[in-house]
Amino acid sequence: MGSLPAGLPQPDLSSEDEASAYSRHTDRDGSAEKRNALHPYFIYRLTKCGELSLGLFSTAIKDPALTNTATAAHAAFPDSNDLKAKEVLLAHVIATKCLTKVITDVAMGFPSDWQSEKPNPTNLGHHEAGRTVGVHSLAVLPMYQRIGLGTVILQSYLQRIGSSEIADRVALIAHDYLVPYYETFGFQSLGKSEAQFGGGGWYDMVSLTFVNAIRNLTSIRRCFKSRKRQPIKVGLKNGKDRYGAT
Repeated sequence: MGSLPAGLPQPDLSSEDEASAYSRHTDRDGSAEKRNALHPYFIYRLTKCGELSLGLFSTAIKDPALTNTATAAHAAFPDSNDLKAKEVLLAHVIATKCLTKVITDVAMGFPSDWQSEKPNPTNLGHHEAGRTVGVHSLAVLPMYQRIGLGTVILQSYLQRIGSSEIADRVALIAHDYLVPYYETFGFQSLGKSEAQFGGGGWYDMVSLTFVNAIRNLTSIRRCFKSRKRQPIKVGLKNGKDRYGAT
């Protein structure tokens, strides 16, 4: 594992980052068939709703392992004097908005005609009106795994979704051995998922508490900011009311 580069901005991803995100996710699977099958999903999600994604980037200059890593052609710092400098995607979260409260095969799919001028109505894939943010991919560059980057980006993502108030919940599917990991972030296991994507065997995970906690905190702050200073009764002394002000 290489040393961690300095500087970790976290911008949205776009379709131009598809190659980087795709390579992060598929590095874990040596099957060329599965890698090729996932490719159009990344293109669709980053094109349709890249604002729902989050990327953890760093600039690599003298680390051969990083500078040879697949990354978008545009991802080079223009103010760098070193032409070998590249912006490398270390980790990502990619999601869509779903109409259901949990991840389903329909939510994970995408319409075949999504790039046409007038695509046919469908429940497949991303729906802007959905109140569930479905996380479909959380991945970290293999050489930088097990040092906390997954935790950093997932916590940042949950806080971002919660404070934006664009959804009521965040959902994902996970294998049984990862259920305890996601529970540490406030996700609750709802049992075995009906989703059969990738062969099935998933568990439904939903996080309500984090989103609601952010909303409650926001409401409390708004309440205090809008509250007028009014006299209130605080007690009695010598037979007369004592008043204070909030």
